Amino acid sequence: GWKRLAFLIQDEEYGRGVANGLQAGVKQWGGEVVFQKQFPAGEKEFRSYLTEIQGAKPDAVVGTGFGMSHVSILKQGRELGLFPAARYLAPCTISEINFLTLAGADGDGAIGTMEFLTGTKSKSLADFLGRWTAAYGSEVPVDHYAALNYESVQVLARAIKSGGATPAGVLKGLASLKKFQSLDGSVVSMTAAREVQ
Repeated sequence: GWKRLAFLIQDEEYGRGVANGLQAGVKQWGGEVVFQKQFPAGEKEFRSYLTEIQGAKPDAVVGTGFGMSHVSILKQGRELGLFPAARYLAPCTISEINFLTLAGADGDGAIGTMEFLTGTKSKSLADFLGRWTAAYGSEVPVDHYAALNYESVQVLARAIKSGGATPAGVLKGLASLKKFQSLDGSVVSMTAAREVQ
């Protein structure tokens, strides 16, 4: 039922990508973006943005950024009376432990949204989605953690197969892993320092 949305977007690629996708979605369901501004990464003071948003009378405010940004937005928005009159929505970054521990009661009612993209045509993704549908009845997982956990188990299984099922064997197997294929079909490789490249 929310038709009037305000966007408060961290000025970096992820934030702009979320905003671009949301604009298309809002248009599809007949909504309206009544406010949109970007803020620099690391911003802590949001009162001027939130005062402007309050004047636009949104049904919901969509914020991007990371845990501490969400905490500041919610605390300052409650001080101004913007929340809970408007609902606060944020992408997966709202699930960071800093948000959960620091927002406290100011986080009540905030909604974290998770995404799962199915646009690639890889066989591994098609197999995963087929098994998901058979097991749970829904066509698409509700969030990307399903895929991340699936890939993690695949990596762990490979480590056990190559190094053995003991803690030392798993560690050895993980250390020897140089690359693996992700669900989207891309090959993920790691540097000697175990950084994904």
